[in-house]
Amino acid sequence: MLENDKIFLLSFILRTGMYVYPTDEFTIQSFLNGYEMGKGKGNDFDFMLQLEGYLKEKHKLPISNTRWHGQIVSYAKKKSISWYTAFRKISLEILATDKNGGFNEEMKSILKVFIGNLINQIGTTPPSFYDRQWHNERWVENYLTFVPIKNAWFKALWNKKEFQVLKSIHQLILKEITSEPDIVYSPTETLLELKNRYKSLQH
Repeated sequence: MLENDKIFLLSFILRTGMYVYPTDEFTIQSFLNGYEMGKGKGNDFDFMLQLEGYLKEKHKLPISNTRWHGQIVSYAKKKSISWYTAFRKISLEILATDKNGGFNEEMKSILKVFIGNLINQIGTTPPSFYDRQWHNERWVENYLTFVPIKNAWFKALWNKKEFQVLKSIHQLILKEITSEPDIVYSPTETLLELKNRYKSLQH
């Protein structure tokens, strides 16, 4: 893939709702098919082929007549997550480990800004009960999807102190979200402290 394609795809998986609605397997598949067709014959846009190859080789999911869409269905079922979440997780991994160099500096910056914005949302009070600006489940899904702390490529994006804060937030969410379903609306003191610590490291 060309660099501009990779930058576009990163923006697409981070903010899918800006490009398609609803954000489901059918609109996403149609959008990517249309994007590839728009590139014309002989283009270097091989993202969907990379999806198929990655899922086949790393996750042992055979390619069927439903191609990468069906492979993600199987992956999502195996991981007990939605198709949308599975697509975003796999796509991020492919972009980060692309054979032509993975993330360039612009892509690193885009992802880090997105994660920083997620952290800034901790403790944000929604305008009203009926206008929940940061929905609990969506925030948690975004954080756990785009902060894959076990991946070496992700760890390499941060200095030691930054990564430790990100890891601590990740662990706290996994530990407390089941017992405290409103952790985002009424975050624990520890979570707020981690937010402030991360912000202090950005200056």
